[in-house]
Amino acid sequence: MTSTEAHTERVEVSRAPVARYWSPAQLIAAAIGFVFVAWGLINIGHSGFHPERVYQPHDALAGLHYTPFLAALEVGFGLAMLIGGALLRAARTRIRSLNGLAVGLGMVIVTLAGGTALGLGIVILVDAWPTQLHHWFNADHRDGVLFLIAGAVAIGAAITSPVVLAPAASPSPQQPELASPPELTPAPDSPNPKPGLVPAPDAS
Repeated sequence: MTSTEAHTERVEVSRAPVARYWSPAQLIAAAIGFVFVAWGLINIGHSGFHPERVYQPHDALAGLHYTPFLAALEVGFGLAMLIGGALLRAARTRIRSLNGLAVGLGMVIVTLAGGTALGLGIVILVDAWPTQLHHWFNADHRDGVLFLIAGAVAIGAAITSPVVLAPAASPSPQQPELASPPELTPAPDSPNPKPGLVPAPDAS
């Protein structure tokens, strides 16, 4: 005879939590980028953009002077800040080397873009090349202050903002799974003598 019994065990299955990197710089960079992209596009829509004459016309909007070339630079600066902030936010994979690469590249982009804006603001404020700057950008001291503040905030956020490892979310409970039953080997049949049979005595 063969005796087999199915045994099933319930096994709790849970996914390991994924740690996420977070930095205040990703919020600051995204905010600056959104403002500059929106402002640059508004300026381009107000004055138009023609590739053959990017320095004309000299226009002003809300008290800030600009040329189409300066408006295009504002859009480019805003996009760089958005890309840098997106890379900082994207550091959420399971591979730590990719997280570190995304954080480092994002910080470099934000720092370079902020340094460019800071340098442009300083050049405008000190009137280094007034004729050329007026022809290229039509910028005055108010534009210089704007670029100076935006660049300083971006650089400060990239350099001083810590990159912390945010606590991972607690794993959500999942339905238990049924484990596959173990394979059972059949038990050997034990001999069982038939009752009521008595050996006959030898006849001598």
